Amino acid sequence: MADRKSLRMIHDDTDYYEHQVLGVRWGVRRPSFLNADEMGLGKSLQASTVAAVDFERGTASNILCVVPANLTYNWLEELEKHTHYKVQVLAGTPLYRHAVIEGFPTSGFDVLIVSYETLVNDKEYFDLITWDIVIVDEAHYIKNPQSKRSKAVRMLRRRRGILLTGSPMLNRPDELWALLNFIDPHRFKNRYQFRNRFCVMGGFKMKEIVGVKNKGELKGILDEYMIRRLKKDCLDLPDKQVVRLKVDMHPEQAKVYNKMETELMLEVPDDPDPLEAENILTKMLRLKQICGSPAVFGLPDNSYKLDKVVEMCQEFTSDTDDDGLVVVWTQFRDVQDITRERLDKAGIPSFTLNGGVKKEDRMGIINGWAATRGTGRPAVLLCMLQLGTGMNLVAANKAIFIDSLYVPKLNEQAEDRIHRIGASTTQPVQIYYLITRKTVEERIEQILRGKRKIFNELIETDPTWKAKLMAQLSKTPEAIT
Repeated sequence: MADRKSLRMIHDDTDYYEHQVLGVRWGVRRPSFLNADEMGLGKSLQASTVAAVDFERGTASNILCVVPANLTYNWLEELEKHTHYKVQVLAGTPLYRHAVIEGFPTSGFDVLIVSYETLVNDKEYFDLITWDIVIVDEAHYIKNPQSKRSKAVRMLRRRRGILLTGSPMLNRPDELWALLNFIDPHRFKNRYQFRNRFCVMGGFKMKEIVGVKNKGELKGILDEYMIRRLKKDCLDLPDKQVVRLKVDMHPEQAKVYNKMETELMLEVPDDPDPLEAENILTKMLRLKQICGSPAVFGLPDNSYKLDKVVEMCQEFTSDTDDDGLVVVWTQFRDVQDITRERLDKAGIPSFTLNGGVKKEDRMGIINGWAATRGTGRPAVLLCMLQLGTGMNLVAANKAIFIDSLYVPKLNEQAEDRIHRIGASTTQPVQIYYLITRKTVEERIEQILRGKRKIFNELIETDPTWKAKLMAQLSKTPEAIT
């Protein structure tokens, strides 16, 4: 841990790593900036400390934190853990919310936490206030400049803006414009000038972005406004051990799968209309669901993959020499429900996180799950991949992916919920991807094998990945290269 000066808004017992101290020092020298540290390096603590320096200097007295809805109470807990800020989460009826916003400057609170959705809904009330500091978490949410939430965030009146995201660009270089526009709206006023300067156009009628140009110039711009460090350079953590396990399909499961793959439809019990796959992407999602279990369509729960999940959870939770917990990820709610039922039958306690859980209850579920560590009866956390951003799950040292998303970086974000500050420095984090043999899952794995680096030189990836993915998926397995 690094030495640091005392700040009245920061708890005296809050420890900082050296990279965090350097990040704060870098940030306080800039009016607005982007912290793009790799996930797990403590971006929120750095941002709240930069704000604390402004409070110390007397240049700030209020903070607006804009965060994904599922992270509002996570932010509340983190700020209460490390700071002396008086924090309020914006929630309740529209009438109540509007009164809170209008009265916030004289309310005695220091920080207001608001979700992107609420910011959009109450935009006209936020426009009445000039905020000293606006912190935007998971800032890649504003990458589409035409979206309502991007416009609402960028129109906020503020003296200092701090963007936080470990993934400033997921697909195309023009995604950087909205972030840079927020940081320096005068320099990056015109989106089309930015695109013409740095994007290579091609494809249909030369209207598709197919690459990046003037890389050196753009990298120089990013160096001015962005700080980014990697875990391997900052933390003494064991490397993640990623294991890809191949499993077969149950014979009955294979029949269902083959019917969907060849006939593009599936007969569901008690439903006179077969479930049709209208396009290739829908078809692939249906096939992935069947790889989880045919039970998602009301058919018998024949799945060697879920058999393997339960077997692994049984083994991991009964290992008395390893007190790390287990997280099981899936993108499908039905697969999550079926897995929970299987764990219940096997006598394995579990906690569940999905979109149906109220956001104010999610931290309580995570804390309840984490509290089972070392009790002799550890629980499994079943979590939806769509909720994989922002959560701290370091009580676990093992993660099982029943299925995965098409964008490798989003899967890595879920991995890094357990591989971050606070994780064990002695026990390696083990990540298990379960891949069903001779299915779309195996084909997707082949296609994406060479695409796992979303960042190179300029934090870029192939901007045409989705079109290429769809083209490859339509081929036979033998034709994939």
